[in-house]
Amino acid sequence: MGPSLLVLVGTTPQASELAITAEFAPRASAPNAVKFTNTTPQSGYCNGSVHCRPGEFTLTIPLTIERQWQNPGPPEGHGYQRVDGDWKTVNVSHDRGPMTVPLQFRLNLLARRYDLGTLAPGGTVGSIGIVANASGAQGASSGDCRGRAGAGHDTMYSFAWTVPAGWTTCSRPPKPEPLGPYTGTISQVSIGYELEAPNPFALSNGTYRGALTYTLGPGQQIDLGNGQYSDAQVTFNFELKVLHELRVDFPADSHRVVLEPDGGWPRWLAGSRLPPRLERVHPFQISASAPMKMYLKCDTLLSNRCSLREPISGHRVPLVVAVSLPREIRHKGNPVQALPLPLGEDQALAFQSVAVAAGRPGRLHYSVDAPYVATMMKRTGRQYTGNVTIVFDAQL
Repeated sequence: MGPSLLVLVGTTPQASELAITAEFAPRASAPNAVKFTNTTPQSGYCNGSVHCRPGEFTLTIPLTIERQWQNPGPPEGHGYQRVDGDWKTVNVSHDRGPMTVPLQFRLNLLARRYDLGTLAPGGTVGSIGIVANASGAQGASSGDCRGRAGAGHDTMYSFAWTVPAGWTTCSRPPKPEPLGPYTGTISQVSIGYELEAPNPFALSNGTYRGALTYTLGPGQQIDLGNGQYSDAQVTFNFELKVLHELRVDFPADSHRVVLEPDGGWPRWLAGSRLPPRLERVHPFQISASAPMKMYLKCDTLLSNRCSLREPISGHRVPLVVAVSLPREIRHKGNPVQALPLPLGEDQALAFQSVAVAAGRPGRLHYSVDAPYVATMMKRTGRQYTGNVTIVFDAQL
């Protein structure tokens, strides 16, 4: 019989991808919801854990590290992590347009599970607690990584360490007892993160996507020490959904506007003075969170302005239409009070919400100002009319 040949073929580390999703869907029933809501399914260390604080979140990385547990040994073979905890800028782009906005992302927690595995022939029997050495309860001995409560038994231990800002190396020495060597693993790796999403009120409706990749392994961005890593990198795919709404409600008969002097006509007809202006204010209610534009369309023009026309003489006077909006909606960062609206879409005024306006009051102001009232009064008994369309153009 010829000699037998054993060939060991190493596996090439792979790359994994994980989705991080968030949504902004304001509703009138929740006007104080002014930020994105995390919609990523919870997994890993904080999934059902009493050791995570409210609002903390973890996501499992499908990573396994084959590790030889032995004591004494190097720090990288015991309780160890070196992580890139710097803030990263990720550009997310709209699916159907050129809009790109930045978000900020940072790793702030790293959890893992130690499994002791199989003892080598002639090795020293012991427990995984020799290596773990209460890492969850007491945290790292160096590097300022705070511990999160661990759980386990002789052959398994799960815990987490916080990730300080910046590149930080943290380690905790084992207990002073001999161990191994054991061929074991590090698994159930999960990360916690902080996400600073862009201002949703500045974004149009749609889905925004971007990606960020971290390298895995000794000397890389996520380094849990020595061993054979199943993946060489992990990519986080970000998906932010924006679902604005815009609703404007007018009282009945708001389509008809009758302009009068302050206090009504009888007050002015009994005297010798002319009214300084003719006006009417119409209320409305608006529910909005999206950026929007407003402008006018008119069927009767005077020098590129909306106007009213007296049909017998053909005489025209300019009509001013202005808007007042609730404090949640601003123009160039300023409150909107009796702001005149322009004619035509190319001259439209842009408005942006700073909070959700839920059924909030607004007003439309219609007026003819002096000296045009005086020219109208020369045609006593005549009627001036015109059609005006006020456009609320949500940038959805």
